Amino acid sequence: MSHHDVNRKQTTKPETSNSDSRKADNNELDNDDRHPSRTNLVHRLSVALDDELANNLGHDQDQQARRVIARRKTFTVHHLKELFENEFGARLVDYGKTTASIVRQFCNEIPMTDDTPFYIVNLSHYARQYLQWLHFLGRIHPLYAVKCNPNGFIVRIIAEMGGGFDCASAEELDLVRATCGVDFDYATRIIFAHPCKSVSHIKRFREAGVQMTVVDNEDELKKLKEHWPEAKVLLRLKPDDKGSLSPFSTKFGANELECITLLRMAR
Repeated sequence: MSHHDVNRKQTTKPETSNSDSRKADNNELDNDDRHPSRTNLVHRLSVALDDELANNLGHDQDQQARRVIARRKTFTVHHLKELFENEFGARLVDYGKTTASIVRQFCNEIPMTDDTPFYIVNLSHYARQYLQWLHFLGRIHPLYAVKCNPNGFIVRIIAEMGGGFDCASAEELDLVRATCGVDFDYATRIIFAHPCKSVSHIKRFREAGVQMTVVDNEDELKKLKEHWPEAKVLLRLKPDDKGSLSPFSTKFGANELECITLLRMAR
């Protein structure tokens, strides 16, 4: 069953299916409306890596990696299914339907006299993408960059799956707080990732319990010493990204010599 959300009021009862879980066996994207969708939530989230497969993928089986894999093995899809249906108002569609057939199904339910624009979103895709990170980078704790798509649904899905967030502004922090509530672990699952922070935003993040941030220049270190002395600071590097589709080294990051200066200054 794939979960799709329509950005309009639902006029029919959400569809359900008797199928509850299936093993993941295909990583194809569902960008071809001639082929069945491969973004079935239950189909995709039931995957569990064993040690042999993890080793084949290059995972270091240290203690942290084993904890991540163990957490993934114990993860159940039923909580997300309930979240999608009960809180997001999402619809369930049968696994194997093509993208085109799903679109036609929704369109056929809309009266011809209704010209309200709408869009269809495959919510299962975000859960699948998060698991791809855990699949191939077992020791990495992903922090979703909220600025790339500041949507409450996406934030909630990632939070429910154990992910954290890269927030570059107080507005992005407010979205996470409004979505995740007071019980969210802001100290370890949020990073204030803007390299040039305003004092007012520093105070907002500090008051929210956030502990991590980034720097790439001396002025920012001095600012943190005055306004956020207990912050845990990460040094933003300037890699050689001339082959990147989105190069940022011209705007952000410290080069090798600057890194040495900043590390000495931070001590």
